[in-house]
Amino acid sequence: MFHHRAPESSRPRYTVPGPAAFSDPTHGSVAELGGHGHQQRMSYQPGPSTAQHRAPPEPTRRLPRSPDADLVRGAQLPGGQFASQGLRPGLVELQRPKLGRKYAVKDRRPLDPPPIVKLQAYRTVETRRGWEEEKLVEDYTSFHELGLICYVDLFEVPEMSDHSTVPVRSPDDPDIVARLDDFVIRESNKRTVAMAGETFVQAARLEHRGNIVLFFIFPDISVRTEGIFILRYRFFDIEIFAPGEIHPTEGLPVLAETYGGTFEIYSTKDFPGLPESTELTKHVAKYNIRVNVRESRRTRNRGQDESESRHSN
Repeated sequence: MFHHRAPESSRPRYTVPGPAAFSDPTHGSVAELGGHGHQQRMSYQPGPSTAQHRAPPEPTRRLPRSPDADLVRGAQLPGGQFASQGLRPGLVELQRPKLGRKYAVKDRRPLDPPPIVKLQAYRTVETRRGWEEEKLVEDYTSFHELGLICYVDLFEVPEMSDHSTVPVRSPDDPDIVARLDDFVIRESNKRTVAMAGETFVQAARLEHRGNIVLFFIFPDISVRTEGIFILRYRFFDIEIFAPGEIHPTEGLPVLAETYGGTFEIYSTKDFPGLPESTELTKHVAKYNIRVNVRESRRTRNRGQDESESRHSN
C-alpha cells in the first residue's frame, strides 16, 4: 500500500471522559490506566515516518487501502507498542449486533449478539521492486492489552442494509463522516447519548482460530430509543502517554476507527425474541468474559429461560 501523508491537524481527536467511563470486560475498571492527574497539558512531537517512499521503476500500481489509513498516516506517536514496532492499527467489526430491546430501567437488555471488534496491525514492508505495501500481522502473542481502549458512538440510519458503511472525509463539509448507501451520516447527528452501559472497553487477549488475537467486546450496551442504528468504533492507546499527560480538554488521538453494520431496536411489545448465541459469543465466554450465552432460541412469550447463563469473572 502506498502512503499519503496526512497533516497532524487532520487526525480526529476525542475528548477524554471521566475515568469511570473506562471498562474492561475481563478485569473490571481500568481507570488507573491513564485517568489520574489531569494537571498537565498533553503534548507530543511527531516522530519519523516508518518507511521512506521510493519512486517505483514503472507506473504506480495502487494496492487496496484500509479505510482508516489516514487517521495515523504521517505521524508516529511516541511510545506505545504499535509505534515502537512501526505498525499501523486498524479495526474490523467481527460480530455485529442484529437487534435489541428498548432500554428500560427494570428491563435492561443488551444488544444481541454482543458487538465484537478485532484490533489489527499492519506492517509497512518494501517489496523487491522498491514499492511499499502493508502486510497484516496475523499473531499477537507479543502484544499486551494494557491501555488499549475502544469506544463506541451511535448513529441512526433510515433502514436496514447489508452494505458496509463507508467513511467519508469531506473538506467542503467536515460534518460528514460516512455514507451508508445513499444516506449521509453526520457527526452532529450522532445519538451516543441514547446509549446505556459500557461504551468504553479494554482489549481482551485470547486465542481465535489458532492465533492470539486482541478483541474489543461490548457485552453491556443498550439503546434507549427504537429505531435502526449503526455503531462507530474508535481505538485509543493511552499507554503512549505518561501519567498526568492526558488532559480532558486536549483529547486523545484516534488511532483507528471503523463503522459497523445496521441493527434494529424494538419496543417491548414488538420484540421478536433472541436467537441462540453465536459460536463466537460462546467462544469468548470460555475466557470468562461477561456475555450472555443461550443454547436455544428465546422468544418474547417465554418465561425464565433456563438455558441462558451469565458468564462473569
